[in-house]
Amino acid sequence: MVISLLFLTLFQTGQCEIQSSLTNGWQIEDKGGFVTETNNIFRLWSNGGSDCPSISLYKKIKPNTDFTFSVQVNAQTPESCGIFVKSDLPIAGNFAGFNFEYGHYGEGLFLLARNSTIYTGGQDIWGVSSRWITDQVAYGDPSVWYTMQLKVSSSPFRITTSVFDENGTSIGTVSTSDIDNFTFEDIKYIGLSVWGYSPADYLFRNIEDSFDNPTSISITTQSSSTTIGSTVNVLGTLSDCKGVPLQNKTVVLSYTFQGVNSWIPISSGFTDEQGKYNIQWINSASGTFTLRTEWKGDSTFNGASNTTSLSFFPIQNQQVFFFESNSTVYALAFNNETSTLSFNVTGPTGTTGYVKTSIPKSLQTNGENLKAYMDGKQLNYSVTNFGDSWVFTFNYSHSTHEINLHLKTNASPTQPLGNEVILIAIVALLGTVIAIESKYWLGRKEKGPARKLGTN
Repeated sequence: MVISLLFLTLFQTGQCEIQSSLTNGWQIEDKGGFVTETNNIFRLWSNGGSDCPSISLYKKIKPNTDFTFSVQVNAQTPESCGIFVKSDLPIAGNFAGFNFEYGHYGEGLFLLARNSTIYTGGQDIWGVSSRWITDQVAYGDPSVWYTMQLKVSSSPFRITTSVFDENGTSIGTVSTSDIDNFTFEDIKYIGLSVWGYSPADYLFRNIEDSFDNPTSISITTQSSSTTIGSTVNVLGTLSDCKGVPLQNKTVVLSYTFQGVNSWIPISSGFTDEQGKYNIQWINSASGTFTLRTEWKGDSTFNGASNTTSLSFFPIQNQQVFFFESNSTVYALAFNNETSTLSFNVTGPTGTTGYVKTSIPKSLQTNGENLKAYMDGKQLNYSVTNFGDSWVFTFNYSHSTHEINLHLKTNASPTQPLGNEVILIAIVALLGTVIAIESKYWLGRKEKGPARKLGTN
């Protein structure tokens, strides 16, 4: 995927005042250079000087698996440029990492530079103790487009640098795992840098990496049974930023709860050709659990995760009321005498909230008999026949509301609902409480048609 770096207009002054841009996560580190963009070709240059001025484009990254980074480069005025991989800032003049360079102070060399365990001489560079060595990868000519490709493997940690000519033919490769005092977990930044004591002028185009290929994963829960210990299906969809499903990817389900500082794996599953996953979980304990589904990512796409919270609040015993909402749900109570379930919802003003409520058919024979009220006013809702439950869905504008659901139960006057065993399960999706960079709602596959009901 070609990543277009859409930088704001960059103005040059005598002191090279360049506005830092955060487009696609890229930023500018200005140590005495210039940068412009025309037709997706980026020019980075420096007029040189005794303090070895530089100009860099960089982004913060956090790779969790093998990755590839490549860029086409053209040396208008060869001096020094390179792909830098670092553990911290600054990008230029930092020896905590490694460089894939082109130019090497005026020579047409492609080099791999890094700290090495085999260097025995020791040296001090700009006040930094370093075991810095270089390996020649290839040789290039000015004004020719070359592709610099960097591949990084996580386990075992290994870097491979390759150079391709204009025809795509490899003209040199160097691969090594000898990188002193630097591991895959240390990788925090990647960048392009141009520098030199003499003038340096380079063009860059077709930057390709996986760091700007975000993905999203949705999460919801579903259970066709309303008894304690029933199977809860945790399901959702994994897709790229364009909504294209990602198939045959491993999604891991984990949980945690208050007082535990780690995620406990439950199980995993593969996405199908539509990017959908379905992982089962059985839990009979009371309390609040946070579930997380996560895909680690690969060399092409970023990873993604999402969470939802399940609260099991036992009233008495066997039956279950099942709630799902993007609001914060609290103050839930059940009135045995009036068969009324009440709770409060809250969320950010200006957004839309929803509640999906599963009510056992053993307690509500006819799905059309439910009465729903918000702040005393009757709500319209849709109802779906699903397994041994009715699933009611209604929407509202977020703020803080009181909601009451009046059930027409099957209990006889001599056997009130309060004598049955009830469990209330609340599922509160944390879309408005725990926000993660991309959330999508996976629609529930309905076993019966949804009917829009008005007020009676």
